[in-house]
Amino acid sequence: MELNGLQLVGDFFEDERLCFELDCEWSEAASLNGKTLTVTDGGETVREYFGYRLSTIDQSKGNTLYCWFELKLGDATEDAIAQISESVNSIQKDMQSLSNGYGQVDAVARLATASMDFEHVSATDVVPISDYIQEWVPGIKLGRNAPVAYKGKLYRTSQEIPETQEQYPPDTAGESLYYPIEVADDGIIVYRECHGDYDAVRIGEKRHYPSADGPVYISLIDYNSTIPGSDERWWELVEDE
Repeated sequence: MELNGLQLVGDFFEDERLCFELDCEWSEAASLNGKTLTVTDGGETVREYFGYRLSTIDQSKGNTLYCWFELKLGDATEDAIAQISESVNSIQKDMQSLSNGYGQVDAVARLATASMDFEHVSATDVVPISDYIQEWVPGIKLGRNAPVAYKGKLYRTSQEIPETQEQYPPDTAGESLYYPIEVADDGIIVYRECHGDYDAVRIGEKRHYPSADGPVYISLIDYNSTIPGSDERWWELVEDE
């Protein structure tokens, strides 16, 4: 049997968590994070799991990887982001004949993203919809990890902000309220020192280090706050990025 094309040794539930025993490399297991999990036998789909996030990878003495997944139905996942992109594309197609169509599309897309719960969404998932992130203005409520645009740059909140204050914009308020996200030309985020679980790197996410021109690394663990390349157990160098 296989799980998303990877050799599946076994699977079971324990403490409301789903565990798959896989015979594969760590990087291959890490790539399952956020994806629909499909078990196949002889090419035929046996069962599928939706809404699961990879939480832990353990390795047995026999090199079998025990991959633990937790159900995150309350999170805004990649599926939700894909739905927004699909909606925006549909709106664009329907409004191409209107002279002011693009302005209306932007408004609808920004409204959609403003209503999303981004607390558990990785920074990598935010980047594809960065063009539709709401602009920061005083007097709005922002949830934890909410993305905002300000002076042409992308930020996320470090905590829930009941009401934004004019004297504390993202570029000067400091790390306790907002942290910046720098995206390289290839769409991959540039690594910055992590200060908490809110800005730690999720498993499977990529980062340039030490700058936008530096090599790309992929995180092998969830909520990774170590420096890329510092330990091969936590990061893997991605070739030919």
